[in-house]
Amino acid sequence: LPLNLNLPEGSHADVLITLIHKLLTRTQDRLSSIYNILLTILTNISPYIIKINLDASTKIIDLFRIFATRKMLFKRPENHLYLIAIIDAINYIIHYQYQGAHALVYMIMRQRRSFELLQALTLTKKTAETVSKEKAAATSVSTTTSTTTATATATATTTEESK
Repeated sequence: LPLNLNLPEGSHADVLITLIHKLLTRTQDRLSSIYNILLTILTNISPYIIKINLDASTKIIDLFRIFATRKMLFKRPENHLYLIAIIDAINYIIHYQYQGAHALVYMIMRQRRSFELLQALTLTKKTAETVSKEKAAATSVSTTTSTTTATATATATTTEESK
């Protein structure tokens, strides 16, 4: 992965946040299978970040803005979990290390419109119908798979018993 790392001044946490941001934003969904892992790492280290610089704060808020858009939230069924992980990380940094989180608080205040838009987000009837259809399709696929598996198991059992 050519990421052209220009590592920021600051702590290891600042470097890790910058790296996670670059992996999530510059790989065009090629690494979507590990988004959960990367954001879990971010959430798990966040209570231990003693001081966060402005660059890393900007990156976390940028991730929030990306995952808080309507398009991203409804792109995949698990994307809302990514947003929750980012919000949890922000919350933990502020809650446990407020003295060192001035830059993050500053960025939240500068980007408060993004937080307000998320708060005002509603599920339109059309979006709800689309989500319901996708869930129904996923359920029917899993039901068909379960039925096929059960049928294959029953057939194999019957074949063994007849021998």
